[in-house]
Amino acid sequence: MSSTQLTFASRDAHHAWLTSQAALPAGFRVGTARLEFTPREAPKPAQMTLTLLALDAPTRTSPWSSHATRCPGRRS
Repeated sequence: MSSTQLTFASRDAHHAWLTSQAALPAGFRVGTARLEFTPREAPKPAQMTLTLLALDAPTRTSPWSSHATRCPGRRS
């Protein structure tokens, strides 16, 4: 059953299911940082949360995944 077809009796049940699905593979860790900035293209204060997935040890392979959203302030 896909996760989009699941139903839960309560918020707590949903949270418990999410927690059971959230384990990282061995050798990985995750961190977040929240920052405030003022983008040039929209000069008003903004906030952003950055998330980083990192390996515990160096590796020779490095899969990369990105998204189409451009970085704030970046010019092409």
